[in-house]
Amino acid sequence: MSHAIDFRFAPPSRWTAICLPDDPHKTLVREDGALLYGFTQTHLAAWHFATVVEFSAQTADRPVSVTQRTESAARPIVVTTMRYPRLELTLTAFAHEHDGFRADVVMWELTHIGDDGEVLTGLHIDHHDRDAVLTGGTAPFHVAYSVAPEQAPAQPIWMDDTAEQDGTPLGPVALVHQPQRLHLAHPTGFRPATGLDVTPEILRPGGRTGGALVLPQPAVAETPAIADLAWAEAALTRARAFWDELPALRLPITVPDPAVQDLLVACVRNLLQAREIRDGLPVPQVGATVYRGLWIVDGHFILETARYLGFAADADAGVRVLLRRVRPDGSITGLEMAPHIKETAIAIATLVRQSELSADPRGALSSHWPVVLRAINHIADLRRQADALPIGHPLHGLMPPAFADGGVAGVRAEYTTTLWTLAGLRAAVRGATMLGRASDRDAIHAQYLQLRANFDKAARRHREEGLAYLPMIHPESGSHHYHAGPVEADVAAWHRIRPGSATWALCQAIWPGEVFEPGAHVVTDLLELFDALDDEQGIPAETGWLPYRAAWPYAASFAAHAWLYAGRADKAVDYLYAFANHAAPTRVWREEQSLTATGNGQLWGDMPHNWASAEFVRLVRHLLLFERDDTLELLPAVPAEWFGAGHTIELERSTTRFGPVSLRVTTEHTDVITVTVRYTRQGDSHPAPDRLSLSLPLPEGAAERPTEITVDGRTVPPADGRIPLATVDDVTVRMTYRRLS
Repeated sequence: MSHAIDFRFAPPSRWTAICLPDDPHKTLVREDGALLYGFTQTHLAAWHFATVVEFSAQTADRPVSVTQRTESAARPIVVTTMRYPRLELTLTAFAHEHDGFRADVVMWELTHIGDDGEVLTGLHIDHHDRDAVLTGGTAPFHVAYSVAPEQAPAQPIWMDDTAEQDGTPLGPVALVHQPQRLHLAHPTGFRPATGLDVTPEILRPGGRTGGALVLPQPAVAETPAIADLAWAEAALTRARAFWDELPALRLPITVPDPAVQDLLVACVRNLLQAREIRDGLPVPQVGATVYRGLWIVDGHFILETARYLGFAADADAGVRVLLRRVRPDGSITGLEMAPHIKETAIAIATLVRQSELSADPRGALSSHWPVVLRAINHIADLRRQADALPIGHPLHGLMPPAFADGGVAGVRAEYTTTLWTLAGLRAAVRGATMLGRASDRDAIHAQYLQLRANFDKAARRHREEGLAYLPMIHPESGSHHYHAGPVEADVAAWHRIRPGSATWALCQAIWPGEVFEPGAHVVTDLLELFDALDDEQGIPAETGWLPYRAAWPYAASFAAHAWLYAGRADKAVDYLYAFANHAAPTRVWREEQSLTATGNGQLWGDMPHNWASAEFVRLVRHLLLFERDDTLELLPAVPAEWFGAGHTIELERSTTRFGPVSLRVTTEHTDVITVTVRYTRQGDSHPAPDRLSLSLPLPEGAAERPTEITVDGRTVPPADGRIPLATVDDVTVRMTYRRLS
């Protein structure tokens, strides 16, 4: 598979955030440069925005192309270029905040790109608002006010464009334009919107004009002091400096593929933009629209990413938010719409993992342990409910019927809850061991073993019945992905549960749950299924809420981790690049989308979706540093091209359950290829790994495996493609390769 990032599978419908970190005003820019405000959800798959501000050139022509990018990976300054037969319109949108004044700014430039002739043109604006219209009075204006339709002043038959002063304020200031004035115009297509034209100009070939539009957030009562175009240019300079100098975007992870590194930077920036202060805490939210909050399953992985990036305060705040969701019965739940009973087990795993990655793991987990034990007791109550089910019920001895999530709704017989419960119990065993609480460990482990044995029996039964994979939804509970019930023969293809539906939880039970051995049938069967589903776009298709010819891009990371755990480094790397290629050129992901070749146009979920951002960071980190039970693996899955001449790979104090680990990998190309790996661990408060190993890389251009390996200057032989290392806290490995002739 090609390891190039060119966004070949980008979703056609795209939203990119331009807001600041912790900004309550989550402005989105659509793929054509329009601004989107006031997200409203009718149901999970039907949305609209209360206000949409669209831009176009004043021309009878339609755009022949529209492209969009951000100025850099660090800057959410969105540049949209519309090319017409004779004109090119460039829109530059960014967020501005200074001295308490928050605004969105759109700078625009129109250029005559034709060979001859004059064009009368300017910027056109369509302002869609269900409850208001824009007006500046009865003459051209710089300031447009938002008023109820019945309060708009009557317009004279003949527009007076000789007036030089704006009229009397009529309501909240919706937008200000400089330097040209605006006047009311036909909205595009005569739609129910306010149409505004900037005073046009005659452009000759090569000529250009431009201006700046400022939209206060929220609308203000008094006209802000926006004197001229120079104000907007200074605001743009300030925005560039803010993002370029933001310390949080100096990442503790460096890889030599510039496209991957840029995506890492953008992912962190996306996470900062989604973050919001809630009840005094910085909450690392999933997104700006559908999932504007911290969800329990998403939060497990987002908070882990925060630890990897050194955002300890964000992770601590996320744990405090999680603890607010502890219920009197010991459950820990966030989703109210359905019995999402696996959330309690996920929360247990989060508390253990967050403690492991903190500066004081034993102290942190000790403070949470009473919560964990109450949660374990709640799970025991749920298991008693499952034990009380009839002997022939598919969930007898497992967990009660529940909401599966990840592509399947309804309360039904499903295995995702059992799988995450196993992962949560296993994490709790690890936590009890860390605290030295032997009796708790033994009691929780006994629960785990009993549930695991019952699950293995159920999984074997499906295999014996001839299924080549373990279905996450029991066949008796229905085939419609929204509605549980008896098997229906007439369920439409776009609503039918697929073999890959809801496999998210099985992936996560495999890793990080480590519920199964890498060679277990449950693992190998799943990976064979994924191998059959990933041909079209490089990642498994039909695994989520769009079960018909669609992709859930960041589920590629769940699958990649399962491949990595099973020892298939090549598939993990391929999935990383395919995952990246499902992002938009502005380096943001939609939760789910149709496969590109179908033209179906299905879409689902938030954008930017920042569980996706977190997963990309996690996957890159784990290709370099991977925790497997009590083993720490170095460089388990690194692309050969990352070992090019002069390349450097670096992790700075990356948190693990064994303490912060630093890794520096350098490659020199002379008459031979030399790869040097320096590993250091600062783990006074953490246990050392029982085993430490380095996977042998095969650099691009190397003829074969290393001709010489030294560990701290001593020559050693490899073993099965790995170099076992003493569990010391500082070691340097040098590998020398013969070059291809």
